[in-house]
Amino acid sequence: MFYLKTLGELSLHASGPKGPPLLRNSKPLAVLAYLSTMPDHSARRDHLAQLLWPSSDANHGRSSLRQALHYISQRVGRPLVQATDSTISLDDSLLDVDIWEFERELEKGDYAHAVELYAGPFVPGLERKAGAELEEWIESQDERLRAGLDVAYTRLVADAMARGWPSTAVEYGRLYVELNPLNEVAQLAYVRALKAAGDQVGALRTYRSYRSLLREALHDEPSEELERAIASVRDEVLREPSLEDVEANGLRVRRRVVRWAVASAGLGAMASVAAITVAMVLWRPAPDDPFDGLEGVIYATVG
Repeated sequence: MFYLKTLGELSLHASGPKGPPLLRNSKPLAVLAYLSTMPDHSARRDHLAQLLWPSSDANHGRSSLRQALHYISQRVGRPLVQATDSTISLDDSLLDVDIWEFERELEKGDYAHAVELYAGPFVPGLERKAGAELEEWIESQDERLRAGLDVAYTRLVADAMARGWPSTAVEYGRLYVELNPLNEVAQLAYVRALKAAGDQVGALRTYRSYRSLLREALHDEPSEELERAIASVRDEVLREPSLEDVEANGLRVRRRVVRWAVASAGLGAMASVAAITVAMVLWRPAPDDPFDGLEGVIYATVG
């Protein structure tokens, strides 16, 4: 079974996704990738030729398509495509594709495996090798994938929170936001996960970062739903000392310790002088003491 990777890279592998790559980032693989996204995994020859070689006339486009199919057949050694005079289709019995696997996992509800399969955007770099119609097709596939990821990550965060696994919910929320920082569904899920984990300060920071990014990139404001979600968090944070307050309080404590130490040193010196003075007052020279008969004041220096 051959395996076509389209997420994060475009490559054809032998013996599954971990097998050695046979082809990478080439126009022939774009034929396979396009066919894999069609409902019946087939397309008309003329349409494929125009899509992938838009600057060529009809004859040259069809010729380039034939060469691409021949190149795949030579490198693979198996007929991955079935061709007629008018259509080309994939042989599903010989090929599996990561986006097919991604969709299967979503349908099964195995959302954790689905997000693991997502390695990046659809066929990255291919849009630079053809025209506007190919770019539109790539963008449409990315939108499809993002919709699936929205479902998967939202469910993963919600399920983790329902099971009492806040740290897991936070990790899925973070990964979700990293995929698309401007996605408010992701930001809302992340904020709720942080709140459930007891990290109100982190939730508020996430909200503020998103609000700044939204204003800068789109000149927009967060939705009312996110504002409501953050309102209770903001109230809790305002009732508790902030990180800045904690740091300032720590500085005040350190200053008090220093002042106490200085004062203690001063008091210790004064106590030493007092002790010496008392000793002098109580001391009386013995009859044979060499200091007998001396009068005056004794000064003691405390170092």
